[in-house]
This record gives sequence, structure tokens and C-alpha cells, in this order.
Amino acid sequence: MLPGLAMTRTTLALLVGLATAAAAACSTSSGGAPPAAADGGTEEAAGAPAPIVLEAEPQRSGDPEKGRRALLNEPYVPCGVPKSAYGRAYGAPDPSTVLPGREGENAKLPYFATAMKTKEGVELVTSNCLQCHAGYLNGELVVGLGDAAGDFTSDRSGLVEGAGFLVTDPKERVEYEKWKERMLTIAPYAVLGTRGPNPADSFTAVLFAHHDPKTLAWSSAPLVPVLPPQDVPVDVPAWWTMKKRTSMF
Repeated sequence: MLPGLAMTRTTLALLVGLATAAAAACSTSSGGAPPAAADGGTEEAAGAPAPIVLEAEPQRSGDPEKGRRALLNEPYVPCGVPKSAYGRAYGAPDPSTVLPGREGENAKLPYFATAMKTKEGVELVTSNCLQCHAGYLNGELVVGLGDAAGDFTSDRSGLVEGAGFLVTDPKERVEYEKWKERMLTIAPYAVLGTRGPNPADSFTAVLFAHHDPKTLAWSSAPLVPVLPPQDVPVDVPAWWTMKKRTSMF
């Protein structure tokens, strides 16, 4: 994806959290009887939600250094903009966006972009996790910090279409059209009314709908019903908060 095109807590999650907190605050852990309801019954009888408890999930072991290298250098997003077009549009990256530890062509790209080469030999620039999961704090780029400076208040379809004028090679054109179809599919779901959060929940649901659940093959038509675009802002949490959770979501 082009920079800025990348595309959590929703209001529903907030309401569930408040309801759970209220139930916990009214629990009987101190040994007392449940509070009486207005009708003379107990709080539980009045229909108050019970606290939700998630059991810890088993975690896989791994090599953090190998994981960091894969995060910073491996092309795990299989489509993107032809490198020739990207270079003409953006040129050399701002030094403040260059992240240490990147290798080869990646060392010449901003932290949120990754270089790859297709089986047909087409060089692409693709997106990576840091497009949403890195941000600046006191001028320092912090990997794993949710980006709170994004602006998704406008439709980027025009930029996607415009990139096509920079692609003339037939093989590169095939890759561009592949990227373009996916970007235009999620574009209506990638617009918010407020700067800062991002629309990851909305466009991720659309991407799920357009991929076969078994083969992951792309489908131009959605395979399951998709809701109309909605303004659902996402506040990206810092990765290090995961160690305090029993499960990811």
C-alpha cells in the first residue's frame, strides 16, 4: 500500500467493559450477600451481567530476534505497488522514517514499506505491520506503539487510480491491477470522521469476506455478506500491553 493508505476498541467493547466492571464492583467476593434489587430480589435476579473471565491461552515459544528480523524485512504482504512507480512518486525516504536493522532494499525504504520480488521478477513495495503498529514519541520512532497520527478522513481512491499512470511495463501492470482491486474494495471502509484512530476493524472485515477461508484465494465478489461502510474508529494498542492479557482480543 502507498503510505497513508493503510489502513481496538469499539463502542461495543467499551460498553461490555463497563458492564463487566460494574458487575465486578458489585460482586460478593467480600463474603456479603448480593445487593438487593429494587423489587426486593438480588442483583443477579435483576438481570445484572456476570463477570466475564477469560482463561489464559497457551503461548508458542519462539526466537525474538528471528521474529524481529521477519517483521522488519520479510515480505509477508503479497501485493503492492511496482517499485518503479513508488520511486517516481516518493523518491528517497525522510531520514526520520528509516529504521535500523533493515536489510537490502528495505534499508532504502521508510519503516512502513517492505520490498519484495514476485515469481515473475517484478519488484514491488508492499505494506507491513508497522504502518499501524509504530509511532513517534518525543521524536523517537517506537516499534509496537500504535500510530495515533494517521489521517483517514478522506477517500484515497483517487490516489490509487492515479498510481496507474506511473505503471507502463506489462508485467508491472498486472501487479498494479491486483493491488488496485484490493485497495478499491476496501476504500469505502477506510474513511473515518476523526483524525488519529484508524479503520482497521472495518476494512479487515471486508478483506475476510473477499478471501476463501480454506485457500485464502482472493474473490472479486464477497463470499459472505458485508455490512455497509460505517465510521468505526480503532485505537491501536501498544504491543507490550499483551503481556498483561490472557488473550489477544
